[in-house]
Amino acid sequence: TSRSTQVLDMQQLLDRCMGSLELAERCLVRFEQKLRADVESVQQCVDGDDRPELAQIAHRVKGSAATVAAEGLAKTAGALEDYARGEGAVEPSGLMTDFLGEVERFFESVPQFHPINRSSD
Repeated sequence: TSRSTQVLDMQQLLDRCMGSLELAERCLVRFEQKLRADVESVQQCVDGDDRPELAQIAHRVKGSAATVAAEGLAKTAGALEDYARGEGAVEPSGLMTDFLGEVERFFESVPQFHPINRSSD
């Protein structure tokens, strides 16, 4: 995946949320929380060669990432899904490297996209 790919298209996410910054933030927070658990599950599936479970999780991540306009992440999750369904002859280690790289980029970049910064006071 090219590092020049935009991590998150905030305008597209806002459009999907009918311009609501609060809704966009809620979507991102939910996605972030679920993604943390899914990354661990994906790694376990790859390590254990559990392709049916990998296909399900990767499909879910792909759809969720597309919904929040994280296209690079959606693309790498889609590649993992294709591998899990037997639609690619690529080694899973390379796919995992790409996927984890996009996950890292997402987590590094997403704080700057949170449209509402709430203080804890």
